[in-house]
Amino acid sequence: MRLRLGIATGVAAALVGAITVQNTLLAASPAPQRATASFAWVPATLQGLGVHRENITGTLGQDRRVLWVDQVGLYSLRRGKELEATLEVGRFTASAPWQSPDFDQTLAGQLGTTTPAVARLGGVRVYIGTTRGLGLVSWFRSGYMFILGIRTTYATPKELIRRALELRP
Repeated sequence: MRLRLGIATGVAAALVGAITVQNTLLAASPAPQRATASFAWVPATLQGLGVHRENITGTLGQDRRVLWVDQVGLYSLRRGKELEATLEVGRFTASAPWQSPDFDQTLAGQLGTTTPAVARLGGVRVYIGTTRGLGLVSWFRSGYMFILGIRTTYATPKELIRRALELRP
C-alpha cells in the first residue's frame, strides 16, 4: 500500500517539478498560489477503473517555486483496491505557452527516466516515456497538461490511453 501511494505521490512531484519556470524574468516574481482541484469533467470511472481524487495539498504546499500552473489534481485509477494508474491534471496560468510544441516537449521531457517518444493519437500529440515500472503518457489540451501514469503490468494500456484522451476540460 505504501509503495502504491508512493508512486502516486511521485507522479504528483513529477508534474510539479516538470512545470517549474526556468525563466529568470518570472523567477523574480513571487510564487503564485496553487490549489488542488477537483475537475468536474474527470469521470468517476475510466475504462472500468474507479477514479478517486487524491489529496496532494501537502506536496503542493512544500514547493515554493514559481510554476506555470495554478491548479493541480491527482486521481488514482483503481480496480478495487489495486492501483493501476494515476491521472494528473494541471491547469496552466494565462501566461504559459502551452500551445508551443517546444514548450510541451520540454515539459514532457522532464517526466520519467527516458526521453519521450512523440506520437499522434486521435489527432492529439502525446509524449510517451517510462519511469520505475510505469509508462508515462502526457498531452496538452485547452490550457491543461495531462499525465497518465500506467503500471507496466496493466493489461490494456492502449485502451486506457484512448479513453483518457477523450477527456475534455
